[in-house]
Amino acid sequence: MKIKKIGVYAILFLFVFSSLTLVSAAVDDGWGSTGVLSQILRYIFGQTTDITSNEVSAIIITIAIWILIVFTFADIIKTFSTFSPLVAWSAGFAFALIAANLNWIVHILSWFVGIAAFLGGLAVIAGIVGAFIVFIGVNLGLTFLKPFIQGRKEMAKDTEAMMGAMRAATGIKVAGKIAQGAEDTAEGER
Repeated sequence: MKIKKIGVYAILFLFVFSSLTLVSAAVDDGWGSTGVLSQILRYIFGQTTDITSNEVSAIIITIAIWILIVFTFADIIKTFSTFSPLVAWSAGFAFALIAANLNWIVHILSWFVGIAAFLGGLAVIAGIVGAFIVFIGVNLGLTFLKPFIQGRKEMAKDTEAMMGAMRAATGIKVAGKIAQGAEDTAEGER
């Protein structure tokens, strides 16, 4: 089992190292140029994104998304199907290759960045508006907001207490395992 894990890590390291080597060669060659290496990389990873003006960043982002697609699809197929891991990883690679050649990687990236930016901006605005509403309500003496504010404070304290209880329970379990191990060792020495 350990040999398989070491082999997987070695292959993953070699893949990442060779990818970085290809990236540096592609940047030197110019991913957009007509060189053979650039065409091979464009076929495997797809077009680079236009999100950044830095060509190296665009190549790294494109390869990172490609790797995420491979791992995600392979894991989903491996977990929720009856296929062997080899078939799952092959299918994950094939899905990433298809996504790259259909330029879905660029579209996926643009879509996720757009949604994340929108939701992030919405969260900031909601937080600021909520803080001002509570501030104005407290200063105007609106008593109907008092239970809401107290409830929020109690929820925060309850969450802290729950986390403390979970840490204490984990500590007790660990101490029990240590005691059990000590007893087993003592019995083994007799």
